[in-house]
Parts: sequence; structure tokens; C-alpha cells
Amino acid sequence: GLCTGATVWDAGIVLASYVRAHAGDADLLPRRAEVEAAQRTEIPPGGQRAELRSLRCLDLGSGTGIVGLAAAASDVFDHIVLTDLPSVVPLLEANAAANKDVVVSLDYRTGDSIAVDVECLPLRWEDESQLAAVAARGPYDLIVAGDVLYRPPVVAPLLGALRRLATPGVTDVLVAASLAHSPESMAAFRDACAPHFELHVVPAADQPEARRSPEVHIYRLRKRAAQKKRRRERG
Repeated sequence: GLCTGATVWDAGIVLASYVRAHAGDADLLPRRAEVEAAQRTEIPPGGQRAELRSLRCLDLGSGTGIVGLAAAASDVFDHIVLTDLPSVVPLLEANAAANKDVVVSLDYRTGDSIAVDVECLPLRWEDESQLAAVAARGPYDLIVAGDVLYRPPVVAPLLGALRRLATPGVTDVLVAASLAHSPESMAAFRDACAPHFELHVVPAADQPEARRSPEVHIYRLRKRAAQKKRRRERG
């Protein structure tokens, strides 16, 4: 895993910059306005603030953690889960520790900066027990995956993990891939997503100018709601 996990790949850089710039957009994280409004609400005497789930981000195939840590530094999320193969987890833990001073969120009740909870977990996309452990930390408002479509065999396991971990009506998914690595994997992923996710290509002009690349495509996905099979009545 460290052959790929210890490298900062181009699509990871572009996606990290995009997440840092756009994580606060209302159309990307519709629950953010709800969370902020609840946190700013004055508590009446003798009252109690309503419990509201914090904003959570999951990074799949984190590698060095560049995308997930950019999300942690965006001043949006309260909980970040970084995941990769077990051999890569020590690197994720070291990088999370090295960046602990910049991964902060804002407490809207006090205006103070508070540390973001960053958790590093092993995740093989085909491992149901590991998927269950990651799913238990959710549901997630945002799932990110930077430069994970580098060869065709990863498409099916990645899609399986996304189907398992994304929640309809709650989770936005951002997947970045590079044409320089495997355009055939990108095409296969788009085709395989169609029955399960709505997929849109983020316009290249929306990538932050300093980190813009025509070779990198960012896909934005939303899971389709499950449709119940209709039984035909027999006469």
C-alpha cells in the first residue's frame, strides 16, 4: 500500500484544493446552515440545546491524507475519518498528528477554534467488517476520494464501498481522477455509477485557479434512493 499511499498524486492535490475552497457551499453541504443556526440559537433559561449531529467527512484511499486533512482544515467539519489499507494507517496517523495545529473548526457558541476529531481506520473496500466499522462512524455528509481510479480492477470495489457508505439525501461524494493515469478506469466508473448514483462532472473552471488541471476530473455523486420493486397483479 505504501507504494501508492506515500505519494501525493495530482488529482489528490486538485481535490484537496477544491474541498478546502468549496466545503462550505450550501449546495454541497446543505446541513451546514442547519447546524450553524442551531449552534447560534440562544438557550432559554432552564432550557437545553437540541442535540444535532455534527458534520462528518470520510476520505477513501486517503494515502498521505491530503484530501481529508484539507477537509479538516476547511473550518466546516467536526469529525474526519481517514481510511486506507492497514499498512498505510501509521502514515495517516503521523500526518494527522503533524497537522493537528491547523485542523480546527469554529465553535459558533463561543467563537473559539476547536480541534477537529480526526480518526484513522483501516479499510479494504471489499472487507465487510472494516466497511461496517467505518459505516458506524457515519452517516457522512461528504465522502472524498482523490486519485483512486488508477486501474480498472479498483472500479468495482470502490463503487461497492460508496454504495455501502453513502446515504441518500445526506451524502455528497467527490471523486477525483487523472486522465494521465487511467482514462479507461474513469470511463468504467462513470458507466458503473449510473444505476446507483447521479453523477455530474465538476466544471474545470470551478477548480481553484492555483491548482487547476485539465487532466484532472472531479466527479460529484449523489446516491439514488432505493426503489421498491412493483409487483404486477395477476388476473
